[in-house]
Amino acid sequence: MNGQKLTQGIMQAQGEELRMIYSLLCKTNIISMITAKTKDIFTKDTDHFTEALKKEVELLNQYTDEQVQLMLFTELTRMLQIKGTHYDLPLEIEAQGELIMQETHQLMMKEDKNYKLFVESTKDREIYQLMVQYQMQKVFSTFDAKFRELDEKDSLAFLHQIEAFLNEMPTQKQAEFKKKLNIDDITNETLRQALLSQGSVVVLSIIVEIAGFAAYTTLTSAIAATMAFLGVTLPFGVYTFATSLLSIIVNPLFLIPLVLGGGGLLLSRQNKNLKNKLLPIGILQLILPMSIQQFEKKVSYDSFIQEWQLHSKQQKLLLEDQANLEQEVALLEHTLADHQVMKAKSLYIENEMRENINEQKKLISEAVFTIPEYERSDYFQTLVNQIEDKNEAVHQLQQQIQKNKEQHGFWNTINATLDNTKLTSQTKKIQQEITDIKKQLVSEFLALTNCSVLQTERKNIQTSEIVSKNQRSQVKLLTTLCTGTQNEIDRHKKQLTLSKDQLIKLQEQCYGLAHLV
Repeated sequence: MNGQKLTQGIMQAQGEELRMIYSLLCKTNIISMITAKTKDIFTKDTDHFTEALKKEVELLNQYTDEQVQLMLFTELTRMLQIKGTHYDLPLEIEAQGELIMQETHQLMMKEDKNYKLFVESTKDREIYQLMVQYQMQKVFSTFDAKFRELDEKDSLAFLHQIEAFLNEMPTQKQAEFKKKLNIDDITNETLRQALLSQGSVVVLSIIVEIAGFAAYTTLTSAIAATMAFLGVTLPFGVYTFATSLLSIIVNPLFLIPLVLGGGGLLLSRQNKNLKNKLLPIGILQLILPMSIQQFEKKVSYDSFIQEWQLHSKQQKLLLEDQANLEQEVALLEHTLADHQVMKAKSLYIENEMRENINEQKKLISEAVFTIPEYERSDYFQTLVNQIEDKNEAVHQLQQQIQKNKEQHGFWNTINATLDNTKLTSQTKKIQQEITDIKKQLVSEFLALTNCSVLQTERKNIQTSEIVSKNQRSQVKLLTTLCTGTQNEIDRHKKQLTLSKDQLIKLQEQCYGLAHLV
């Protein structure tokens, strides 16, 4: 029953009233309240807190009633840290609503000792009835002082509404009311005396006790109308907000720690405490209309369920999209790993072939002089002659170096050492030239198609060069494939990140979706 009252109250809440409740519970914080009250000091003809709430209400006009209803319902579960569930059936919604009411009831019992005493002194009441009665008594208590300040005209207007309601009750209930207040008749005067002597809380609470929750319709309307004469023109729901918020914001337990400082952690804790105190107020606004209905009115959950399913289906699509992207990334990474292994193998083979070619050319460069003269080309012979000439030059330089080493005497030894340094440098230079010419000689040999010697070495080089060329082509192809595959992986990962960001945003907007994953 408690969950049903709450959820049906949410389903029936619409327009500005719905958005006002959402703004109060979800957009109000300590700083905004203190700022508003500070502004009130300098501009007393404006209720800045109400103005701030109205701005939040205007921002919510971009959403439909169904969207705000779902936002409000899921935010209630977030505030109470209730695990989300599916809302595809009215029973599922009402079961979650029951948890919200139970948790709120326990929170009030823990943080409000007066509520705990009220609960302990009251028997056979549902949670929603306890919440309504307790908070309405607080409203009656606020009105009590105001009633004593009313002039004759205003007090008569209020008493007339109460008298008319009481006289419409069954005779038995009228008798019960008169007995409880110890009055003989129900008139303006007897009601005034009762209100002044026993207080509004007692009298109005007795009316509710005898007439039931339906009495709140008359009482709240009468109070709101009476307060309007005093300059309060806000709807009654906003009026109860205002009275409750005023008692919270002037509470030193909230203000003193903030004035003294304490950092973000303290502010966060105070904001949480504030929301805990606002929660019963917001729930009152939702369940009060359902509590005072004299006849059971069928409430449809269809629009709420449809709105929920839009979000749950969107989450399902995002999760499926992420699963597909992750699978695709895994396949691409496997393909990339295969390409990289193949590329490494091709590089290894190419290096092996290059080493083999160099080894074969080294052998040829040492044995190339065994080629018969009649098989040599002119250029080949020219290169051979150059090598022989340079070898002779090296031999002469080495002989000169040896002679210098045989010099005796201090100055001769110094001059010989300096000369040898120069001769050694010349020798190394000529030897490098010989090495370069030998490379040309090997290339020229490989160009000799009819040469009869070193055929095995020639074929080894040719085979190795073919393999090396093929492997270079393979490496180039695999490099292109690796680059393309990596680009595909990066593109899919970017899409995956965007999808995850969308999911986080969706789950943040609709608390509880994450619990279904």
